[in-house]
Amino acid sequence: GPSASSQISEGLGRFVPVDFARLVKMARASIMECQNHLQDAVDRQHITGPVREEHDKLAREALMEIGGLLDYLHSPEAKRNAERIRQKREERRQQRKRTNGT
Repeated sequence: GPSASSQISEGLGRFVPVDFARLVKMARASIMECQNHLQDAVDRQHITGPVREEHDKLAREALMEIGGLLDYLHSPEAKRNAERIRQKREERRQQRKRTNGT
């Protein structure tokens, strides 16, 4: 499936907080899946325990950041900001129509 970063990028591009949060949750699941793959790699002796721990630490940090982003996306502030952005886009669209005479 898509990478965590591409899921977050897609969500940001939509900037509808509910959709964005759905994609961020998918990104969170992808990171958790990677953590499982790291342990599998140790079990199969493809990497060492310390290498797994180094990468697992990065995954945990990313999961903490994702948690903060999800908190924001579920907040009233995110909804207000998204509505403000949609209004500005619509105003620009209307202005272009008036400027182009269509």
